[in-house]
Amino acid sequence: MAGLTVILVAVMLISCKKQDTTAPVLTLKGAASIDVVLGTAYVDPGATATDNKDGDLTSAIKVNNPVDTLLEGNYQVTYSASDAAGNVGSISRQVHVKNSLDSYAGSYNATDDRTSDGIIDSTWTEAISTSPSVNNQLIFAHFATYTGCTLKININNGIVSYPDPQTFQFGVSPHQINKTFSAITGTATANLITVHYHEADSTIYSADGVDTFTK
Repeated sequence: MAGLTVILVAVMLISCKKQDTTAPVLTLKGAASIDVVLGTAYVDPGATATDNKDGDLTSAIKVNNPVDTLLEGNYQVTYSASDAAGNVGSISRQVHVKNSLDSYAGSYNATDDRTSDGIIDSTWTEAISTSPSVNNQLIFAHFATYTGCTLKININNGIVSYPDPQTFQFGVSPHQINKTFSAITGTATANLITVHYHEADSTIYSADGVDTFTK
C-alpha cells in the first residue's frame, strides 16, 4: 500500500509539472518605440521578467539588439526569458535611427541659374533624400543641369555648407568630362533650400551658380 502511495505521489508531481504551460511575462522599461539621432549613442532601457512559478527572471533575460546608430533605419530589439519548465516569453521594442534632416526629405520643384545672372537655365522635379550614414546631410540625385551626380550638402541651423569639392563624371567615352562643385553655401527653411556653388570642369568652363528647391 505504501508503495502505491509513493507511485501516486510521483504521478501527481509529474502531472503538476506538466501543467506549467504559462510563459514568463516580460515588461519593457521605457517606451515601446524610441527615436535615436543618427550617429549618437543608444542606451537600451532594458526589460523585466516575472514568472508565475519561478518569480523574478529579469537576470535571465536574453537580448537581441541589432541597433546600429551609424546607419539610418528601423530596428527591433527583442527580449526573451525561459522558466524552469521551458516556457519562453518575449517582448520587443522598436528603435528608429533617424537623420535630423528627415523633415527635409521629399519632392521639390527645382531651378538652376547656372551663372547667377537671374536667368533660369533649367527646371526639374528633384527627390531629395537624407544621408543614411551622415547626420545633418542631404543628397541630391540631380543638381545644376546634371543627373546622377548624387551631390551632398550639410545643413546646420538653417545654414547650407559642404567643406570639400565634389567631382562627378558625365558623358560617354571618349567624350567624358569631370565636373567639380565647390564653395557650396546657402540657406534652408522648411520649404525652401537655396544652394550657391562654383562649377568648373577639365576644359575652361568655370562659373558661379545657384539652385533653388521649393517644396
